[in-house]
Amino acid sequence: MSGQPQVPFSLAMSSVSGSAPFVALVFDDGAAVSLHSVRALATELGLVVPQGTVFDLVEDWERAFPALCVLVNALAYSKTAQGHRGNFVAEDLLTMERLLPEARQTFRIGDGPVRALPASVQVGASASVLLDDAMKEAQPNLCLGAVIGRMCRRVDATNARHAIAGWALATELVRTGENGLTRCSAPGSLILGPLFVPAPFAEGLFDGEALLALTGAPAQTRQVKGLAEGLEDQIAALSEYSLLLPGDVIVSGPSANPSLFAADQIDTIEAVAGGFGRQTVSLF
Repeated sequence: MSGQPQVPFSLAMSSVSGSAPFVALVFDDGAAVSLHSVRALATELGLVVPQGTVFDLVEDWERAFPALCVLVNALAYSKTAQGHRGNFVAEDLLTMERLLPEARQTFRIGDGPVRALPASVQVGASASVLLDDAMKEAQPNLCLGAVIGRMCRRVDATNARHAIAGWALATELVRTGENGLTRCSAPGSLILGPLFVPAPFAEGLFDGEALLALTGAPAQTRQVKGLAEGLEDQIAALSEYSLLLPGDVIVSGPSANPSLFAADQIDTIEAVAGGFGRQTVSLF
């Protein structure tokens, strides 16, 4: 397997038929396999399989990512792995759960003041969200989430970029306040995932578009690279007064279009970006 091209992959927190959430490796052809189901193969090949949730992997990303790369290439190229292909399923058969529910800090940065959001704002990419009074007037907005993979304190933009372990599609719900658009802190106001795309594999996806549809009707289109524009500088500035740790999420992107529908007028939010997966969330 030495010298073979690296096979790109993403990570997801998934479940099947109400099972406990588990980490799945997801490939660009739509195939997915749980880390647990390939442990026997890894043992046979003398490989180490990182354990835990996606958050656990990100916490130890400098060791977990190389180990995952070796494992993925073994699945792709090893003849021994051919007998394990029955463990793969179509990505669409998995239920996508909350990607990083253990995140200690979530920050929203962009064209307004930085806002620290509680962990409870995050929901999975196939969730159902019950709107509270603060959420009913909120508007959906496409964003991008950068997940920190190493401790980050008073760094420059170059080191801030190297601190990003990977990326995830994000949709936030923002509402209009006295001073313009403000972030919501209500549970369910940040949809993250479904996929965590390691930074080296995300670079080729930034030329694509992210699309948002509300109740089945197209509502917003963003260039992915536009959602991440200037993020390194913003993370560097944030690190001047906040200690960023592995697993922290930095949500970036311009403010919502005030002409979009309010959440209480919407049945479903759908968002998709090539390589980042699809979000389908129901609002009640």
